[in-house]
Amino acid sequence: MTILSTIPDKTRPIATGIDLCIRGDSLVLDNVSHLLGVKPTSGFEKGDAYVGREKRGSAIVTVNRVRPFGVWHFCTSELLQSNSVEEHVRLLIDTFSPSKAVITRLISDPSYSVQTSIWVLGYTFCMSSAMLVELASFAEDCSVACWEEKVD
Repeated sequence: MTILSTIPDKTRPIATGIDLCIRGDSLVLDNVSHLLGVKPTSGFEKGDAYVGREKRGSAIVTVNRVRPFGVWHFCTSELLQSNSVEEHVRLLIDTFSPSKAVITRLISDPSYSVQTSIWVLGYTFCMSSAMLVELASFAEDCSVACWEEKVD
């Protein structure tokens, strides 16, 4: 894991990223990758098996489950070792600008949901309004999650 620190004896892990997530009942990972010209950092298709957890009485047990929908997922944190939100946004925008028309079609298609998520270590961050508008054009919904890591 890459560690950043502004305090000589304290470390702070990379905990910032932007996700682009395309979800759909009929989503096929290879088809979406071909359309976008980008491979996902993760994903699954409807009907894929996975191991989940379930509470039974006071115990939590593992259970075999089947995915109810497909997800094509791209995460900048796996490609960029930085806690700068703007650097992550720039990476996402630069990566997907060549396929912007495809993303626009997916956004307008009711069989897909296209979302971005910003997640960052820290209570606040700054981003230019122009960059925020540009990022917003790559999805129908955007969420932001900020948290503070306790430093002793």
